[in-house]
Amino acid sequence: MKHKSDELSRSDQHRKDIFADIKKGKPASNEAIKPEQIEREAQALLDNYVQDRPFALSNEPADELVRRITSGVVIGTTIERLDCTSLLPKAVEIFLDKHDLPNSILLQPSAPLTRLSWGDMGLLANLDQENSVSVCMADLGIAETGSVIIHSSETMPVLMNFLSTYQIITVRKSTVLRHLEDYSEIALRLFGPNKSPRNTTLITGASGTTDIEGELVQGAHGPRHVHIICLDDQ
Repeated sequence: MKHKSDELSRSDQHRKDIFADIKKGKPASNEAIKPEQIEREAQALLDNYVQDRPFALSNEPADELVRRITSGVVIGTTIERLDCTSLLPKAVEIFLDKHDLPNSILLQPSAPLTRLSWGDMGLLANLDQENSVSVCMADLGIAETGSVIIHSSETMPVLMNFLSTYQIITVRKSTVLRHLEDYSEIALRLFGPNKSPRNTTLITGASGTTDIEGELVQGAHGPRHVHIICLDDQ
């Protein structure tokens, strides 16, 4: 019969082994690590990462983004392409009709969206109604994962990404990156030192969980459905 004390002893020994290995890898206090050594070790880790990337579906990042989402690998997400931003209100109206939703949205207070003509569509002040819909703009897209990236700002409240039942996200063709690591490479250039946004949200489909009887439940901690509109204009 196993005793709890035996399990704790083994756990303590594993813990000691882990910390012993950490100490072995720690350089001596008087041993300076040269930047060239760090760069060589980092490069060695990256030498084979390209082979781990998913197979490219297109030579054009925006097209690959569309293909990856329409293939069904991104949960709870649909996508469409529009030739120009002026067609956005009509596309949103069609989406609302298709899902039998109220003719009202919470619109991100960003000039490219607020200057459009939304006709008789109701513009909400918050997301407290049932089946609420938010419309916002992504800063970037990631083709290989079917993701969009949204930075918080004075005109992009963080909670718009989490409180609506349906989220419609626009992303411009010119801002879609090929790989996730491409974002890390340009992030510093985008913001400059110590000027990163308070919050960066990486959205890859609707949130989901199978914790309840093994059944997939969408919208566990965010929208139940994400609809991306890829804009071909600049």
